Amino acid sequence: MDLHLKTPFRLIRAAKPFFCDVAQKEIEAGKPVPARKIINISSIAGIGGNVGQANYSAAKSGIIGLTKTVGKEGRGIMSRPMPLPST
Repeated sequence: MDLHLKTPFRLIRAAKPFFCDVAQKEIEAGKPVPARKIINISSIAGIGGNVGQANYSAAKSGIIGLTKTVGKEGRGIMSRPMPLPST
């Protein structure tokens, strides 16, 4: 869980001032706001689960939820979770 969920959270938290604060200043100045995007890559196990890997599936599901929440909360941020199929 530490690696799979905390790392994306910490990276998004570190990037948030650049994304949100700069976008807010651009909006207030009447300037066009360029698209700033966060793309998190997860696993299909986060959607459908995986036998014997509850912790992995929970972490991957958490990344999907985190990414969707950032997209709803963040001003000037487009976010998109991308669960990849198992190989």
